[in-house]
Amino acid sequence: MDGLKALFSARDIESLQHESHTPLYHQMYMLLKKSICNGTLTLGTQLPTEYQLADAFNVSRITAKRALDDLSAEGLVERRRGKGTHVIYKYQTPSASQPPIIDDLHDIETIARQSDVRVIDASFRHAPADVKGEFDTAENELLFQTVRVRSKDGRPFAHYTSWTKGLDLPRSSAENMSSTENVSSIDGLNHTEDSSELNIELLRSKPRLEILRNLGIYFDNIEQTLSAVIASSPIADELEIEPGQALLSLTRRSYGTDGKLIDRLDALYHPERFCYKINIKPEPMINSISAGKKTMRRENVVVSEGIDIREPA
Repeated sequence: MDGLKALFSARDIESLQHESHTPLYHQMYMLLKKSICNGTLTLGTQLPTEYQLADAFNVSRITAKRALDDLSAEGLVERRRGKGTHVIYKYQTPSASQPPIIDDLHDIETIARQSDVRVIDASFRHAPADVKGEFDTAENELLFQTVRVRSKDGRPFAHYTSWTKGLDLPRSSAENMSSTENVSSIDGLNHTEDSSELNIELLRSKPRLEILRNLGIYFDNIEQTLSAVIASSPIADELEIEPGQALLSLTRRSYGTDGKLIDRLDALYHPERFCYKINIKPEPMINSISAGKKTMRRENVVVSEGIDIREPA
């Protein structure tokens, strides 16, 4: 049992949830796989026996056996009768392609150009109530929704859903359309409900921010919120992870000069393929004289943000 304590923390051992809908063998498999893939269990490490795992995690031996068998089937461990189960996966420090620091929208566009996009949907739609409530919209006003998945070297790392206001055709233009004109557009964005495929082609060829800029839409202030969420089955399928795994969640709200919301982006990132970095660099101390006393103070704090899109080792 002392060897188990060196391999797994008490938190690890208590992490298996017997009441979860996810089978216990799969929970154990994911825990062991994570420890192997992140280098905690290194090449050649002998794993505990089925009986030791069963006793430590309070599960049946069959559960432990199936977890180890799945690791073996994936090529992470080798199981040999009489010699036990050993790790055969060699951890390698992942190399990372580091896009430019994100300190303006141009750099965000650069990142878009350095990755591949698959556009799932791009059309004018009625937004859900929680999204619509953030925009200053008329009762029946449509917002432009895009759903995209970005990949690097064929490995998806981000799922994006965005809602944008201000792309609707002016009412006069819509009213002047003849009955035979069933497709209308603004600089390529098509407004009809059946024109999603045309908008998808446009978003495949240009970054979304470039399209907005071409439409004369600029942002005065951007607010970002970072959090973590659990992957639903549809998102997990898109990002090639297991349902229930934690994802990095970023919501970016972009406002116009009038302070009203123009664009909302909800991004979900694969935790092993994407890294969001914030660098904080205080300015040097400077002298200040106040009320006859000499004091030291800092001017501004310079904050920059960046991401790493992790490449396969």
